[in-house]
Amino acid sequence: MIEIEDRLLGFLPQMGVILIAISMVIGLLIIQRIYDWVNEKIKLPYMEEENLQQRKLLEQRKESE
Repeated sequence: MIEIEDRLLGFLPQMGVILIAISMVIGLLIIQRIYDWVNEKIKLPYMEEENLQQRKLLEQRKESE
């Protein structure tokens, strides 16, 4: 029974490697969330969607005049 288990699970890396990989993925996700949050906080007014739409409308009005 142990021989079959060794054959099936023998190709997996050691537990330490798996834990390091999982912790790195979690760490990267946390860093990505923080990066997105900071980008949202320091976004300049001309980058916001409402202002971009207003800008397009003003440009269209200028072109039509």
